[in-house]
Amino acid sequence: MPEDTRAGGQDTTGPGADPGALNRLGHYRIFKRLGQGGRGAVMLAEDERLHRPVALKVMLPGLAADPAAKERFLREARSAAAVKHDHVVTIYQVDEANGIPFIAMEFLQGGGRHAGIHVPGASPG
Repeated sequence: MPEDTRAGGQDTTGPGADPGALNRLGHYRIFKRLGQGGRGAVMLAEDERLHRPVALKVMLPGLAADPAAKERFLREARSAAAVKHDHVVTIYQVDEANGIPFIAMEFLQGGGRHAGIHVPGASPG
């Protein structure tokens, strides 16, 4: 895992917290943001109980206060957890810490979403 660069090691999570400021969520130690969309952010983290890297999909704090948005997020997690396929990441845990719902899933290292995609006739790069 990357070196921990947290200032003071305090927990900065909470409903009003900026997801960029997260450094801990439940028993996960967060290292960096991998990406963000309109409803959530994905973070590289370490499961401190099992000592393995995980990808944490974290609901944005502003949306976590909306019960309907929270239910959609949890429904997405349940649907993903029901799928067992080589091309779908494994869901390890669905939970909520400090009012922020999250999905802990298998972390796959790679070259981004377009890695390994070849389009005939397209120029490389």
